[in-house]
Amino acid sequence: MKKLILIILCVIGMGTAAYSKEIAGVVRWGAPEPGETEGIGSLSAVAGIDVSVTTTDGTALATAVTDENGEYVLQFDSGESAAYTDFILEAATTGARLRAVADGPHVDIDPVSEVIVEQVIKSGSPTNSFTADEIRLINKELATLAANVDFQGVETPSAAVALLLNDKNFSLSLGDLINTYSTEGDTVVEVNDLKSMITKFIAAFTNNDPSGVADYITNDVQIIVGDKVYDYNGIQKFIEEINRKFEMNKFDVECARVRVDGDSAEVETSEKLLLTSRAGGEVTSDSWNMINTVRRIGGKWRLVDRKRKKCVVAKRSITPDGDISDWVGIRPCLIQKPVVKGGSGVWGRIESLYFARDEMYLYWRMDLPRTAAASNGEKTSRGLYSLTLKNDTGDEGCDHFINMIVYEGVQGASLGESCIRGADNTKKEATYTYEKYGVGKLTVEGRVPLDDIGYLPNGVIAFGAYKGKTHTGEKEKPTVYTDDTQIFFTPE
Repeated sequence: MKKLILIILCVIGMGTAAYSKEIAGVVRWGAPEPGETEGIGSLSAVAGIDVSVTTTDGTALATAVTDENGEYVLQFDSGESAAYTDFILEAATTGARLRAVADGPHVDIDPVSEVIVEQVIKSGSPTNSFTADEIRLINKELATLAANVDFQGVETPSAAVALLLNDKNFSLSLGDLINTYSTEGDTVVEVNDLKSMITKFIAAFTNNDPSGVADYITNDVQIIVGDKVYDYNGIQKFIEEINRKFEMNKFDVECARVRVDGDSAEVETSEKLLLTSRAGGEVTSDSWNMINTVRRIGGKWRLVDRKRKKCVVAKRSITPDGDISDWVGIRPCLIQKPVVKGGSGVWGRIESLYFARDEMYLYWRMDLPRTAAASNGEKTSRGLYSLTLKNDTGDEGCDHFINMIVYEGVQGASLGESCIRGADNTKKEATYTYEKYGVGKLTVEGRVPLDDIGYLPNGVIAFGAYKGKTHTGEKEKPTVYTDDTQIFFTPE
């Protein structure tokens, strides 16, 4: 196959070109063909695109042009650099570009590879702190998630990137993967071993296997469940007791982030539990984020400490406009099972709550279930959305703040309502109007001045609520709530 390649040659000795590396691949950023619009593979390969390879400090090494099949070949002298991740590839034309971290002799350049480069740069870690295996794994996992993204109507690389970053599952995993592999000790092998150990520990817990649990904990283990701390013997008794009282319907555990430091590691997990009472048949569901501290003993990872993660509000400025790309790298304080059954039938549950702050504002984000998707051709969901912050005093009537966002499809409003109980037991109430808020396809963002909630303590309780607005002739939609979650503006 004829290639249209422009190569910068490194001439050595008597005119002989010496190439120590060759990288080839396909550039995909064209509009998808009708009927095949999902996933990166649906994007068209593009001819006539300039492709270059540079070192991480920006030194240009070679250029090429894609042929009629969107393929390129780069040959260059890599000098003393042996690792592929020492090099960045860029495909560019007037007003558009996509990049990729090299991870081997074949590298496709597409919107997934671009978001990886951008997030690696934002993480502050050089690309060569990642191994080629790690970049390949990140690319593979994100490409799998991108298979659920519909690129219909996409005409530019930037539009394709924006679609990816506004897919909540894709953007959450992107932040987790970059966070996990940005440190030297978090190799693919180590991370897989730790994930396997946590999975087996949970499986033993679910299967009422105390001896199996004992295989994955240290003698001095401390596991916090609720307000109780269990030691090596106590946790085994607790497992027998909870399985005697409840049937474990489901215990989903996702290892979100892993950090390895020699023979010590920390695994952050997102967990969802569904169980049924053996006595009365009541169904209970709960979800939480956990921090699992692990130690390697005799070549085997074992659990030392396990406790709920405290949600410390992330330090970042957010633009509340319905675009969630600026939340990448921030984990939600609350994740819930997406669907529950109630008296009014099956209805989607609010899936997650996120928080961030800067010196002036608290930002919050609520992810809605797919059942809340807009109807009648509208791009966003109509509804009444609210975030409540309350003092954990048991007084539901005061010491709280509510940010309400009302959205009617084309216009809306954001309102604040505060209630403060004074020393003389009197209530002081106030209302506010806010200019900034955002409603996307399945997400809502709010912004509250810190001065308006300064009376609330660190460690305030937060929960969200949503009631969908119906069109004429549609069935009334119920109000759905999140569970309570505790947030900290500053670490304790």
